[in-house]
Amino acid sequence: MWIYPRRREFDVLMAGYFGFGNLGDELLASVSIFFLNECGVSSDKIAILSGDPEGSSRRLGIDAFDRWKLGSVMSALRRSRSLLFAGGGLFQDATSIRSSLYYWGVARIARMCSCAVWALGQSVGPLARQVSKSLARDALRSCRYLAVRDTPSLCVSRELGLSPEVMPDIVMGMKTAARCGRAKKTVLLNARPVHGRAESADMFAEAARECAGMGFDLRGIAFAREDVAALEEIRDRYGVPMTEIRLAESAAEFLDEANNASIAVGMRLHFAILSLKAGLEVVMFPYDPKVSAFVDEWGMSVINNCTHEKKTGNFDIMTLLKNITNKDKRDKKDMDEVHTCVARHFRKGLGLVLEGEDR
Repeated sequence: MWIYPRRREFDVLMAGYFGFGNLGDELLASVSIFFLNECGVSSDKIAILSGDPEGSSRRLGIDAFDRWKLGSVMSALRRSRSLLFAGGGLFQDATSIRSSLYYWGVARIARMCSCAVWALGQSVGPLARQVSKSLARDALRSCRYLAVRDTPSLCVSRELGLSPEVMPDIVMGMKTAARCGRAKKTVLLNARPVHGRAESADMFAEAARECAGMGFDLRGIAFAREDVAALEEIRDRYGVPMTEIRLAESAAEFLDEANNASIAVGMRLHFAILSLKAGLEVVMFPYDPKVSAFVDEWGMSVINNCTHEKKTGNFDIMTLLKNITNKDKRDKKDMDEVHTCVARHFRKGLGLVLEGEDR
């Protein structure tokens, strides 16, 4: 029988795709820490499971544990009062079952260690395999508080017999001032590998070439190292001129680029989020449901099969920009309200997982 300390060292242990050099996931971690701090949880009471524990501890200023070592994971859970799945698409099998299996395992160990589980801003699905559905259902139904980040995730969760709340993506709660240079003829390009969809690069490259033909300066912005390779392929294989391809390692680095641009064309969800918050006009290639849901909610222009098929002559990206669907919906949204909404979900989740325990 295991003996657990009555007073645990950490209030919150965060789990997600952290420590792998993906800017979107690293922002989920840093913004979660910000909101936990706002809720009264000091950084010395927060820990994280990471693929790069030393790097995560240095960047975030909290204790980090190796996510790949069972002993390290168990130690972290035994020393923590709660386990927080902090954003991201953890429960899906679009590429393989491994993600769902890993996080299910962490949730199971958490329950063995009497560590309360909760999840915020989750993207649930797609779940094509029955075993993936079973893993996601078992892990997420153990949550004392569960909030998903979009309507598709809500639908998948309900199919699993769950009743989550809906909240914005955690990174949407980050406070940044819109400061882009509207007069600058610069386009920020973000691409990522999209497996099994050969037409994706063709359409994306065509849109980028059209921007270049209109006199725009193109700058590639990668959110992960694999994005660098995708952008290089678009540049070299499709002849898309780019003055630079830069790997952004922080929100500040991205915003420095955005300050000199007016348009953002990309694929990744958190590229869309940061571009929106920077005040850029955004055109997205929605390669999966989470991006499609965000594009629909915020009224962004899209590059997709339908658009591609209807075009005549060159791909007219400026027509897309002039005919942004639901633009009035986007203009009416208040970023301060989004921040307040994210903060409310953190407070509610903390109240439920730590209720009745001595701090």
